[in-house]
Parts: sequence; structure tokens; C-alpha cells
Amino acid sequence: MHDLTNHIVKEWTSLQSKNVFVACSGGLDSVVLLHLLKGAGISSQVIHVNYHLRGDDSNKDADFVSSLANVMDLSFERREVELEKELATGGNMQAMARDFRYNWFREILARNPDNRILLGHHADDQVETFFLNLARSSGVMGLSCMKPEHNGIVRPLLNYSKEELTSYAKEHNLNWREDKSNSSNKYRRNRLRNEILPHVRTEIETIDSSVLTLISSFQRLQSELEASTRELIEEIKLTDSVSYASYNALSSLERIELFRQLGISAKVAIRVEHLKNSEKGKLIEIDHSKYHAIVKDHDQFTFLSESKDTPSVEISLVQRLPIRYSKDEIFLDGQKLTGKLQIRRWQLEDRIAPVGMSGSQLISDIIKDAKLSAQQKEDVLVVHDNDNIHWCIGLKIGRLAIANKDTEQILKCQISA
Repeated sequence: MHDLTNHIVKEWTSLQSKNVFVACSGGLDSVVLLHLLKGAGISSQVIHVNYHLRGDDSNKDADFVSSLANVMDLSFERREVELEKELATGGNMQAMARDFRYNWFREILARNPDNRILLGHHADDQVETFFLNLARSSGVMGLSCMKPEHNGIVRPLLNYSKEELTSYAKEHNLNWREDKSNSSNKYRRNRLRNEILPHVRTEIETIDSSVLTLISSFQRLQSELEASTRELIEEIKLTDSVSYASYNALSSLERIELFRQLGISAKVAIRVEHLKNSEKGKLIEIDHSKYHAIVKDHDQFTFLSESKDTPSVEISLVQRLPIRYSKDEIFLDGQKLTGKLQIRRWQLEDRIAPVGMSGSQLISDIIKDAKLSAQQKEDVLVVHDNDNIHWCIGLKIGRLAIANKDTEQILKCQISA
């Protein structure tokens, strides 16, 4: 049995119980992968994307893959996109092609937890990815490169070179399509593949094996970082905060990993180091789908979420005051109000004349005295009419329009989501 076939049979027996989809371009790598799976008795389905970037050659690639699937008695599904038209409004061609492809992969994976997407990436691709990520300063995760299996994407050929795949293909008389664009040095990966790495390999024969050893080490380190930060990341997702003690206990690499898993740029880790030495209340703004800032709080860093929708205030006329009051409602004298009651988030110069006090008080001072966290502070709401704030919800009730036993028009105010 050929070593490649033996590798698939021994190392990827788990695929026997999965729904396997092979992304086949028609090139050497994916054609060899299809042949290996069939030889190992692993049933698969063929998927192909036609980007229509190379004129008739793109159509011939699609036809070739369709015919190959037919000959191998495999189901075939294709997606098509006129990428040139999509690029008319700007963008990076390779990035857009990758996004289209991986969006389809995610769609397939979402259909069934047993679905797997198989890709034909090999050791040469891995080495190229290492150097490209090294140039981008992409950290441990980037230098870990491609994993054999991750989030439903499987790459069974990462331990084998393109030369080994070529040898296998010739031994089994396989046909494949050559993508002529791979010979163009327009793109960085192609320049690395066609010019730089061939020269380096003549000077350093062991460069590939050395890089693959490094990648293996980085993958182990990445797994350790993911494991050591997992619990803290779940805590942040639940509480939108991390205590100084927990954060200080992390190594610099763990801090970068923590932000990476939260979907926050690793550069933020450096800015947070400066924030640690700032006074309480200082913050740094960040670009994130959920959080817009990180603030230094009492004993923690708080991740400020994007503002939630402001609830509405419900007003109803009642005949009498309750025997017991609830903190979720107030009762006002309708004859002492000016204009319509409204609700909004507090602002810096807001003041209220609280029950039980003479004069007025800044809402900011009330919040400070309550020792609220940064996120709680941001979520404080006030109910007001045209002239005055009558309720700092959950903290203070204003006295200027509060209802009493002599009130003729009692308005019950409560908050609805």
C-alpha cells in the first residue's frame, strides 16, 4: 500500500462516519485527495467554485471536476460567482474569493454536525503560509499555520510535499488541471513559491523540515494558550469584565490570545498595559462588533458593550397610591409635570432634586456614590419632562413632582423593555 493511502486509512478512520465534502479545484492536490479517499473506502461528495476569473479556462476547470466526479461515481455541486464584477467596486481578489469559498463551507457545515470539508493543502502550502504570516507579524496563532482539523475543516495531506503528491498522481496515472495564474508572480504567495523559496531551498536543504518542526511547536503552544485562557474568556463573555488579579496572572502571550479569542486586535493588549497604570475611569476605544471600549474600573477591566436599545416608559392613571412601593415604578403628580415624560440615558450635566434632600444633586455624583461598574454606569437611565429629571432609575426619585395623598391626578410610571 502506498504511504499516502496508508496515511489516510490509519490516521483518518474517523472520516468513515462523517459526511465528507471535498473542495476540488481540479488541481493536483484535490484530485489526489479524492483518489486517496476513494482508495481508502471513504465516501465523499465533490464541491467546486467557479470564479469566472480566467475566461474559458475557469469553465474547463469546472467541467473537468464535474466529469471526474461522474467517473468516480460521486455527487457534484458547484457554486458560481462573477468575481470580476464583484471587484468593480474595489476589494482584494484573493480575499473576496476566499470569503466566498469559506462562506459556502460554513453553510455546508451548519447543515449537519457530522459534515466535514476536506481541503488538499500540503506541506509546501504550510511552509509558504508560515513565511507569509511571519511577514505579517501575526503571532503564535499565525505561526501555527493550518491545523490538520479545525472547526469542521480537515486537511489530511499537510504532512506530505507537493513532490510526493505528484509522484502519487503519476504512479496512478491521474489527470489534473494546471492553473496558469499560479505561474504569475503578481501575488505575494506566488512570488514566494516561484522565486524566493526555490532559491532558499538550494541554499538550505533542510528549510522545509525545519519550518514544519517550528510549526508543530507553535501548534502545541497555541493549544496550550487556548486551554489556559478558555475559562477566563467564558467569564468575560458572561460578565463583560476581567479582574486585575486574573489579568495580571496571564503571560503576555496569554493576554494576546485572550483578545484574539474575543475577536479584538492583539494590538489592544499593548494599550491595556498602559491603561493598567492610568487612573480609574480611563478607557481605550476599540473597534469590535460587541464592545466599543475597555475601561479601568474599581478592581477590574470592564468591556463596554454597544448601547442597548433604550426602553420606553409606560404611564397609566391610577386612583390611589399603593400600600407597598416597588423600585420598578414611581408615582407622579400629573399636574406638576411640564410636557411629556420621556426616558433616555443620563448625561454629564444632569441633575435631580432627590426626595429627602434640599437642593439638587448631579447624577454623576449619585452614580459615583453607588460605586457602579463602568458598564452599569453607562446603562443608567433617567425619566424626565421638559424641565426636570424625576427619576434616576434604580438610584434616586425626584421630589419636584412626586405624588402624595392629596394628588388628584396620580400617574404610575414603569419601564418596559
